[in-house]
Formats: sequence, C-alpha cells, structure tokens
Amino acid sequence: ATSSGTPITTGERTGPGEIDDFLKNATQILKMMADKQSGPNTPGPSMKMLKKAVRRFENRMALVDSGATHPLREAKPEEWPGAPEVDVVIAGDGVTTMRQNQEVLKMTSGCPEVNEALALQLIARIEQEKLAQLEKATEESKQILVRAMKVQKDPEWEKSLRRFVTSGKFEDGYCAISSMPWATEVMNEDLVKTISDIPQSEKEAWDLMMTLGFNRRMRKRMMHKDWVIRFFSGRRSPIDKMFKSFENNGTMVLDVDVLRWTQLDMLDTNKGIMTLMLWGAATGRVAGTFTSVPRNNSFEHALRVVVINEVARMGRQIMCESMDVPNDDVAMCIWASSQSQEGLWDIH
Repeated sequence: ATSSGTPITTGERTGPGEIDDFLKNATQILKMMADKQSGPNTPGPSMKMLKKAVRRFENRMALVDSGATHPLREAKPEEWPGAPEVDVVIAGDGVTTMRQNQEVLKMTSGCPEVNEALALQLIARIEQEKLAQLEKATEESKQILVRAMKVQKDPEWEKSLRRFVTSGKFEDGYCAISSMPWATEVMNEDLVKTISDIPQSEKEAWDLMMTLGFNRRMRKRMMHKDWVIRFFSGRRSPIDKMFKSFENNGTMVLDVDVLRWTQLDMLDTNKGIMTLMLWGAATGRVAGTFTSVPRNNSFEHALRVVVINEVARMGRQIMCESMDVPNDDVAMCIWASSQSQEGLWDIH
C-alpha cells in the first residue's frame, strides 16, 4: 500500500498476495474468538497463534524515501555522539552518509526501512497534517476576503501605499493596489490574493526565510544586500551566468521559480515566497526585477510582479528619503518567455 505525496512505501516483501493471506489469518482468528464467546466448548485461538500473527504483521517492512525529510529531526546533543553512521542511497544512485538512532529504522542495501505498522501510522500523521494545513489556509483565505470587503478605495492611493510600506497591514496594501489607475473592478478577486500582512521585523522575515528553506548563508545575504530578482527564470541554464554581472558587494541576484524550488510558488497565498517578496519590496531591498511571463496562469503571475514592483518603488523611495540620498527607483523588465532572455542579450 502507498500514500500519495508521502515518503513511505511498502516494499516487495508486502505484495498483494501476502496482504490477502494476512487479512485471512486475522479474520480467522477473530472468528475463532467470536465462536469461543458464543460457545464454551469451542476451542479458541492459542496465545502462541495470536503472538505469531502479530509478530508477522510487525515484521513486515516499509521503505522510507531517503530523500524525504518527514522522518528526520534534529538530534539531541546527547544523541549525536552515539548515533552510528549509515550509508544512504539517494537520487541518481548516489550514496551519502547520515546518522540515525536505533529505535525504529533499519538499513537494507542502503535504504532505510521501518515496520509496516509504524509506516501506516506515519502516513496517517502526514495526511492529517496536510489536511490541517489545507483547512488553515482555507480559513485564512476567508478571513482575507472579509477584510478586503471592508476596505474602501482611496483616490489618493499613494498615501495608502506609503502606509502599507510602513505598517505592513493587508488593508493598507489592498486599498492602495485596488485604487491604482490600472486596477479594474474585474481584478479585485485576483488582487486580494497578491497582498498579505508582511513581517513586522527582521526576525519575523528571518523566520519566514527559514520556513521557505533558505540556508543561513542565503538568509544573511538577503538581509544585507539589495535584490535583483529574476521571476519565473525557468530551470538552471547557462543564461544564469550572464546575470552574475549584476552581483557585487551590495547586490545579489535572486531567482524565483517553482521549477528551481517547489517552495518558490508565487501563487501560494499561505505566507509563502510572495509574502517574503513583499517584505523585501517594502523595506527597499528590491533594486530591480526581470520577469519572463510563464505560459500557465500568465495573468496571475504577471499581476504579482506588477504589485511587487509598485510596492518596491515606494519602499525604495522611503528608504532613500530616510538616508537623505537621491531616489534611484526600481528597474523593471518584462519579456514574453524565458527563451526571450537570449534575444535580449543578443540585442545588447
């Protein structure tokens, strides 16, 4: 048996025939126990038989995906020195060394396994957590819609945008974006999904970066440098090297594309990468954006980039004002597809 989206699968030891045999044996034992209760002269299953059935079930093993992080946790200080090192097979037939405790995992040919009973418990737990996350996201979406309905549009949208940059509140951001000259009533439902409350401190932003999976080195760079963002840049390619020319001691290039990293989904409304981009824009970190519009959900993706650019321009302006330096604004470049980048560089 398998569970979609979970890192645990039963191995070859547990084929359909074996599962049927086990279920038949279990059914027979239960029937014998029921017969014993209905008649005193009916022999019941012996304790030896029961133990044998349970032991057989417990000995069935399930494969744990060695690339998954669900079964991993940070070792306690006292556990690490005594944890044995094991070779784990990873994608591409590679092998890496990891440490494990001795409680439930065993290694077979470089593949971690747990008994099937525990595997089913883990699958159920993971699915339950996913359901809880979905319910939470649904409830948050409802709350956002309720908050949006209470917002009144303001012709002086620049003031609302300035308040959003300084306060980070959804209401100010939605008021500003929905009141801009290019925004129409038809867009309101989509605009609601582009704005969210943003981190109120660098500590909150740091924690959000951790949640999204950015390592410590990357988080430090994002905290202390300006960002030149490449939205929807596609998979890694030789073109990436061309953008390295933008990097220096004060600027970094940040690629945001779900094809590079599943956490970088701009359509995720549950405090994902879009929220982090809004924070970077509001704090004046975004110096420029390059965007190739994806083939799928083109309007939704392009709208998010436009919103980020609007917030970034105000954030940059306020930052320059506070530092008493001229406003250098935010550069923005959009092309039809990631392949068009090659043409852009050929022209120049």
